[in-house]
Amino acid sequence: MKVLLSLISVFTMVSFAADITGSVTAPKAKGMPAGAQMNKADPNCPKNKAPNEVVQVQATKLQNAFVYVKGAPAGGTPGPAATIDQKGCVYAPHAVGVLVGQPLKIMNSDPTMHNVNAKSGKSQGFNAGMVAGAAPIEKKFTKAEFIKFKCDVHGWMNSVVGVFDNAFFAVTDKDGKFTITGVPAGEHTVAVWHEKLGEKEMKVKVTDKGTADFIL
Repeated sequence: MKVLLSLISVFTMVSFAADITGSVTAPKAKGMPAGAQMNKADPNCPKNKAPNEVVQVQATKLQNAFVYVKGAPAGGTPGPAATIDQKGCVYAPHAVGVLVGQPLKIMNSDPTMHNVNAKSGKSQGFNAGMVAGAAPIEKKFTKAEFIKFKCDVHGWMNSVVGVFDNAFFAVTDKDGKFTITGVPAGEHTVAVWHEKLGEKEMKVKVTDKGTADFIL
């Protein structure tokens, strides 16, 4: 009987968690134009025009939007360090999500100096210079928020870090798609946030799966 009860418990745990999948589109949004040639500002930067990565949209599909479950119980085990690199005089990737307490490793792979100026509304900001070859900077955040990064040396460089208090979040890919894994069954409020196009939310019912398609 104990074995049977254990199997029932395991089955219940597995069957009451599912993925939320979907996409984010922005029909009226347009990709922002590139800037001046980067190597004219810094000869150590590539001979390319400075990208403007704030709005990245292809055929209405929006990249780098954060999609997350609002109001889910806080918690989750922080995973290994997420990484932002400064490479080719841009931040890579442009958008990164981390769980509260999860390390964020910031690297400089360029043969030039950068500085990481993190703008926080909850006193989690910092401003640190990184010369070429500098050791990575590792940060952990204790409060959920969106933190905007910029480089004061190279004005076109920007990035955004989403800090979440639960593990149910994702960042849209180049096709505007996302998957949030292991969401408990039930009705949830799912939100999308984009640094330029704002925020929306909807109710999503999760059974064996859930779907959320947003239009910004």
